[in-house]
Amino acid sequence: MSSERLLTKLNKCLESEDYYESHQIYRTLYFRLLRDKRHLQLSQLLFEGAIRLLTLRQHNSGADLATLYIQLLIETNNKTLSGEVIVPCDQLLMNIRRLFELIPAKTPERVTFISNAVKLDVIPSAAIRRQFAVVLWREKNFLESRQHFVHSSDSGVDCALMLVEYQTTLGFPSEVDLFIGQFVLQVLCVRNKSMADQTFHAYTSRHPSINSPNPPFLWPLLNFLSFLLLAIDGGKMQTFKLLMDLYGTTLRRDPSYNDYLSQIGHIYFGIEKASRGGGPQGFFGNLIQSLFDDSEDEQSGGTGSAGPSRPAVSSRSQQKAEEVELD
Repeated sequence: MSSERLLTKLNKCLESEDYYESHQIYRTLYFRLLRDKRHLQLSQLLFEGAIRLLTLRQHNSGADLATLYIQLLIETNNKTLSGEVIVPCDQLLMNIRRLFELIPAKTPERVTFISNAVKLDVIPSAAIRRQFAVVLWREKNFLESRQHFVHSSDSGVDCALMLVEYQTTLGFPSEVDLFIGQFVLQVLCVRNKSMADQTFHAYTSRHPSINSPNPPFLWPLLNFLSFLLLAIDGGKMQTFKLLMDLYGTTLRRDPSYNDYLSQIGHIYFGIEKASRGGGPQGFFGNLIQSLFDDSEDEQSGGTGSAGPSRPAVSSRSQQKAEEVELD
């Protein structure tokens, strides 16, 4: 049967709501048009088919066509044999977002779609991740949204607004600084200083409990972050050492800060990373011991554990602390 006759049969199956047969015809057409190098027609067929089936709540079939659509553009590098662009990049980004919105949340099909979409070379993965982050934020899936925002091309404003909503919705008053603190450190670790700056200032400006873009803040961690961002601009190792010394107790509230600060010290200040397994304090303890005569160990007893400034850990806050790990 020719491709044209298959298309006619496909339309009849859709009209009669025979979605299983429709899906099989879509897949048959996929292999035929791919074999014949009719990439432009195939991309249109797959995208429109995916949208149609997903809208009709045929989620498995629609997600399968969405994945085939992305795979086609990866294999062809979004170009026909003659070098013509199959889908303009701006339109492709919107197509990816639209498909992502229609694939049900928390399903294996959505995970597969994400993993394929970020492999596209014709669009920066950071731009794609920003689209995912915004959609997930609107779905109130704050955890996965922040994970994509960390690796996104966002200016920092949407990141901050999401974090403010995340904290005020699910966090405790004692965690106002923790939500932005870990995020900023993670973004610095992926070498996006500009987004770290913008997110920090937007968060502190728009969070109802802070409402100020500049120090001094009531929260020592926020003061540390503000000064750290300024210190990175200067690039002076001694300034970084001084901040670590002054805010040692505050930084012990979250043990994960050790690894983040190790990376930040290496990336922005040229400090050699401490080897893992060098004691319970990791990087933080090694840095303090090697760089200062008056060690912070005198204040904390050398354990490197959470100090008295850390809020009491409930099962709820402990779960969130685990959720905000860098993916």
